[in-house]
Amino acid sequence: MVKKFLVTFLITMISIFSLFGCSKNNITSDEAKTNSKEIFAIYDKSSSKWGFIDKSGNVVIKPQFDKTFSSSEGLAVITKNNKSGYINSNGNIIVKPQFDFCSKFYNGMASVMKNGKYGCVNTAGNLVVSCSLDSVQNFFEDLAAIEKDGKWGFINKSGKMIITPQFDQSSFFSENLACICINNKFGYINKKGDIIIEPQFKYAFDFSNGIAVVQISDNANNIQCKYINTNGKYICNNSFKYANNFSNGLALVSNDYNTNFMYINKNGTIVWK
Repeated sequence: MVKKFLVTFLITMISIFSLFGCSKNNITSDEAKTNSKEIFAIYDKSSSKWGFIDKSGNVVIKPQFDKTFSSSEGLAVITKNNKSGYINSNGNIIVKPQFDFCSKFYNGMASVMKNGKYGCVNTAGNLVVSCSLDSVQNFFEDLAAIEKDGKWGFINKSGKMIITPQFDQSSFFSENLACICINNKFGYINKKGDIIIEPQFKYAFDFSNGIAVVQISDNANNIQCKYINTNGKYICNNSFKYANNFSNGLALVSNDYNTNFMYINKNGTIVWK
């Protein structure tokens, strides 16, 4: 659901992980998934149109659209005459094609774009955030990062501005903290917008199991990643060139860029190498 920030922040993060070693697990939804029937996009060569099948392979919506995408949370993106909207598994159009872009639904919300500006719709088809924003992220823990006039803040699912845009970059909330950037330094805020961990890191990543990976060095030839807790304290003295999130009490790390891996515990003790 991101425009500029998805390019500048997430791709940067992925690049840093792969090139410099700080690593994290794949993101999964933190809210219950809907039980709605999902449908899958198909293309009909004879008509050059797109439609949908169900999980058993039965055509449930005949090909009639210029483009379709498989559904998420019970709704699928459809495009006709260069405008996009949403359809459900019964073939009912929930949001008529009117937008220049529609994202998939995630945690009950989707981003839409018109005339270069972004807004949000819910699964009822209501436009809860008008197309007035420069960028919108996915919702996590009921809040989404948004960009307006070059600064980032957060809205809730009703479209209310919860944290006024003021940050140079921002990520999503995880374990009630979100990573933000001020003057090229990364730190963390709470859901009131209060800075909990002062921006001080070269890069910082989302919390998992109460611990986050941060990169503390500026030297690309000598990357140093460490682990912090939700108070911003280092949990051990060790630093690594590659550092993955903790899972079930252990984290995968390396000091030579993705080879000779080790597992450490939360005290920084090597338990396997």
